[in-house]
Order: sequence, then structure tokens, then C-alpha cells
Amino acid sequence: MAPPAQNDTSTQVDHPDAPGTGRVPLFAGAAVVLSLASLALTLVLGGAAFPEVIPGLPDSGEAVRWGYPIAKVVMDGSALMAVGLLLMAVVFLPSERGRLTPQAVGYVRAATWTALAWAVAAVFTLYFQAAEFLAATVGQVSVDEVTAYAGSVGGGIALMFVVLLTTGIALFGRTVVSATGAFWLLVFAGIATTPPALTGHSASAGAHELAVTGLALHIITVCAWVGGLITVAYHAMRRDAQDPVVAVNRFSRTALWLYIGVAISGVASALARLYSLEDLFLTEYGLIIVVKAAIFAVLGVFGYMHRTSALKRIEGAPSGAEGETLRRGLFLRLATVEALIMASVVGVSVGLGRTAPPDPPDDEVDQAAAILGFPVPPPMDLHNILTLWRPDLFFIMLVVVAGGLYLGGVMRLRKRGDTWPAVRIIAFVAGLLTIVAVQISGFATYAMVLFSQHMI
Repeated sequence: MAPPAQNDTSTQVDHPDAPGTGRVPLFAGAAVVLSLASLALTLVLGGAAFPEVIPGLPDSGEAVRWGYPIAKVVMDGSALMAVGLLLMAVVFLPSERGRLTPQAVGYVRAATWTALAWAVAAVFTLYFQAAEFLAATVGQVSVDEVTAYAGSVGGGIALMFVVLLTTGIALFGRTVVSATGAFWLLVFAGIATTPPALTGHSASAGAHELAVTGLALHIITVCAWVGGLITVAYHAMRRDAQDPVVAVNRFSRTALWLYIGVAISGVASALARLYSLEDLFLTEYGLIIVVKAAIFAVLGVFGYMHRTSALKRIEGAPSGAEGETLRRGLFLRLATVEALIMASVVGVSVGLGRTAPPDPPDDEVDQAAAILGFPVPPPMDLHNILTLWRPDLFFIMLVVVAGGLYLGGVMRLRKRGDTWPAVRIIAFVAGLLTIVAVQISGFATYAMVLFSQHMI
């Protein structure tokens, strides 16, 4: 399956007025400093940097306590760069009859190196995680113990899955020259970002399904948004860039939907971990979420400025070299600041993952709800089946996206004069409604507590 929106021709000319990539190391260094500084500040304010150590009990030590989140920052940064580079090659740059252009191939090759860094960082994260799990200091954990942890504990299994996928991307990406091959590398890179969502705070949250789905969607959309912005900004700096305006416009059309996805998934993740509004302002975990929300709002303002000011001026820019220079300058001024702010968000996010979420109130502890994610429903009857709906973010997104893509395809066919049988549309919509009835309505609620309903 080839990716959409591909053109048969590409434009690669010299742009002497482009700023060039000479300052990229400076921007990269600033992003690393901001990310690590925000991580350290979040760990200190959240209490994860200096936890209470009970005398007489083993402790993994400061090296593990700081090495673990630093390795996680490197892993997350490598992940978003790999996803961004593959997005540039597959989506933002036009291909030539299903084959990648030379610059797109170059971005795929760069993605293999970031994937390799991703795999190495995942190995270090696995080591530090095993040391923390065993309450052992650096050097006390043997290879056999790390291997046993990686094969038997959920967190270790998830990281081993990441290592295997990213190593495969690093190897197979060295030979990919087709748009289809790069598309599948992008799919596997997206999959590789999700295993951490299946462990940690999300796996132990009361609303388990909402927490896991929300975090997985959050990670994927953030990687696409941040990685896409960074790689598009780098491409716009190049003096030999292929179709820089096309890449900027394609990213701009995608960025709004990614922003919405980040917002929805972020709210879902927060709702799954906070028990009251007070938790948002009276706990370290809640305050860090407030900081993330504030930074996210600032990024939204930049996005609004980009769409309402920069893009309109880009559309009105003159043709030729003068217009190309104007378009690049308008985009880069906002993109550079956005990328640096996003780098700090990565550090805050990792620090949030190391901060303990608030405990439920003592008078509200429900053992069944802790396992199910919702209170045990009353006896089943028609009224309860019709009213006790259990929204599942994964299936909601599945139905909305699948329905939107299908109906959009039908409308596109009809616009070009083709026909599509109404029976097929009805059958597809009926299938989506069946998913809603089985996975979101009261049937899904009782399927979690009744074996007979589960089998139906």
C-alpha cells in the first residue's frame, strides 16, 4: 500500500538565500540542554530525585535514580527523530512514481541511525529499570539478571520489544528505496513507541483501558508532531532542499490534527490518573500536568500564529527565489522556537512518568473498581444495557477514523465521476455500529463481569 499524496515530479534546486544548516548543532545543543534542565527540575519538584529511603532496605542509588530518566529522555528523543525523519521521506516530500527521491532516501538512512540510537538507549533504559526493580546499584546487576527481567516482567518485555523493532528498522532501512518500504518502516516505528504505554502508571491506573489507550495515542501523536516539525525545519534550512514549500504546507495541514490528537489523549491520560479536581492543584503529579498544559497552550498559540499569519503570508508570497526565501523565513522563525519549547516538554514528560500519581481517597477505595476500572454494575436489564455505556478511547478513535476515511474515499470517488454501491456503504456503517454496540455500549460493561456476556 503506497502512502497518499504523492506527486510524480519533484523540484530540487539551489536556494542560496536559505539560512543553511550551519546552526543546526547549536539548536540541537540548546534543545538537549533545555530537555535535561526541564527533566532535572521536574524530578526535583515532583520528589522523584530525592525519594525517602527507608533505613535497612536496599536502594538502587543516585546513579540509577538519575541514569534511568536520562536514558529515557535519550530514548524518547531518538524515537521522535526517527518518526519525524520517516514522515519527511514518506509524507512531506513528493515521491517519483512510487520511488523515493534522493533526499527522501537520505532521510530514511538518517532514520536508521536514530533508530539505532533508539535501540541503544532502550538497552540502557532496560538496564537501569532492572537495577531499580532489583534495588541494586550500577554494577551489581548481572547480564543474567537483566535477561531474566526482560523476559519475565512487563516493563522489561516492553523494552525488549522496542529494542527488536528499532534494530529491525535500523537494519532494513539501509536498503529501502521505495515509498511503500519507507511507509512500513514508519508504521513499525509508530508501533515501537507504544510498548511503554502498556506498563508503568497507565497499566496500574484504575481506568486501565482509558489510561493505556490515551498514553499510546499521546506518544504517537507527540512523536509525529515534534519529530515532524524538527525535520521540516531542518529541511527548510537546506540550500539544496527539494520542494521546501510543499513540505512546509503538508506539515502545516497535518499539525492541526496532531495537536488535536495530543490534546484528546492528554486529557484522557490525566482523567485516568486523577481522582478529583483538587489532585490537579494540590499534588506534585497534578501540578506537573498543569505545567505541561500551560506549555501546550503556548504551543497552540504558536500554531495559531503560524496558520493565521505565516501561512497566509506564504500563500501571498511572490513566485521565484524571492518568494522561496520569504516562505522559509516565515516558517523557520516560528518553527525554531516551537522546537525548543517542545524539547523542554520531552524532559517534563519523562519527569512526570517518574512522579507518583495521587492515591485514591481512603473512603473511595473499591477493590473491584481497581481491577475493572469502573464500579461493578447493577444487575443486567435492558435499561442498564442501554444506559451504562463505557466509553473506550481506542474503539471511539477506531470508529471515527475508519468511518471518516471510508466516507472521504467515497466522496472522492463521486467527485471524479465514479460510483460506489450504496449497499457497501450501508454494510460498512453497520459494521462500525456493531463495534460501537459490542465495545462501547452496556454490552461491553457487562462483558467485563459476566462470562456469558463476554462470550457473546
